[in-house]
Amino acid sequence: MRKKWLTLGRILGISLAVAWGMQPRLSWAHGGGSGGLECGMMQQAGYAIHMDVYVYAHGGTDGMGGMGSFKTYCRNVPTTGKMSLVLDLVTPQLRKIPIECKVLSSDGKVAAQFPAQVYSNGVASLDLNLPDRGRYMVELTLVGKTGPDGKPLVFQFPITVGMGVIWMALAAVGLLVVGGVGAFAYRRMARRPRMTGPRGIEASAS
Repeated sequence: MRKKWLTLGRILGISLAVAWGMQPRLSWAHGGGSGGLECGMMQQAGYAIHMDVYVYAHGGTDGMGGMGSFKTYCRNVPTTGKMSLVLDLVTPQLRKIPIECKVLSSDGKVAAQFPAQVYSNGVASLDLNLPDRGRYMVELTLVGKTGPDGKPLVFQFPITVGMGVIWMALAAVGLLVVGGVGAFAYRRMARRPRMTGPRGIEASAS
């Protein structure tokens, strides 16, 4: 009996792990978990850029000329609408290089574009509106700089927008499906006839 309960516990544990693994880690959000420069850091050709996505909770200001309530996310933004891309130009040399930004949808269309500009203070805040759920690619082009292949040096940051509810629903469905399969397997195991008698005894001819 104890072995059956242990088997059932393992099945349920695997089911929960599968369902949890299906959804994006919303705890990556600075507002709901640990954050830091390693969250959205990208390095290449000796340059390093860090990107956060700021989402305003109430879509306005605090009435004093500053920002109101907001949360920051690395790559998985649970809601659509107005947001800001905040770029930290970690490498000091980047403060002298014009940077062009494009936000592309999954079908390659330009959802937002910002002309090349020098951000001498090392921080760029780019406001945009993404009303549609889906996957996007933020492309930062260092104007006048090329990579080892001779092509323009481009930093790419993938983000998902408005997928939080969908992934939670998929995780719930996955949990139900896997849990149902586990319960069925457990019932089959419980119905197996028990083998009685000593084991490991071989018949021998006299």
